[in-house]
Amino acid sequence: LWRYGSKKDNLFEVLRGPFLANNSEVLFVRRKAESSKAGFEVQLLNPDGTSKWRKANNDFHLSEARLSEDRKTLYLAVERRVNNQTQSAALLRMSLSDGSLCWKKDWSGSSIGRLVLSGSNLVLLRQFNDGSQQATLLQEKDGKPIWAKPLTNRQVTAMTPSINGGFFLVSGEFD
Repeated sequence: LWRYGSKKDNLFEVLRGPFLANNSEVLFVRRKAESSKAGFEVQLLNPDGTSKWRKANNDFHLSEARLSEDRKTLYLAVERRVNNQTQSAALLRMSLSDGSLCWKKDWSGSSIGRLVLSGSNLVLLRQFNDGSQQATLLQEKDGKPIWAKPLTNRQVTAMTPSINGGFFLVSGEFD
């Protein structure tokens, strides 16, 4: 987490990034400095530092951000909180050409703990309000689910992509 800006009242905290996008553009996910309220901005800067576009989202807290391998798409895992409790989560796919929303997938009663790009798929670790977890595989192009697997008696601590489009889960057993 670091801050940038020219004046004290214009400081921002960088939540994720910088990401190197296509054509030497730089992508940041940021919010106003020292704010714990919902809301963040995604901004793409041209190589000369001028803004190409900036999109605000005032309704959600950011959980994860991942740039696609071709550096043309951004995936954002977000959640809506009430009294510091997650009420719902969503996964957003944004085009970096203009910041437009390509698709959005919503879930209630869970948050997204981890997000991994694996080949042409997305792997989510969903965490439910009752403490249970589920691994969910989605198609990258449209967000349609391929499968979902409950992770019973396990606590996943990390996820990482593998070489051939798969992924690894790191977990420990608990009773």
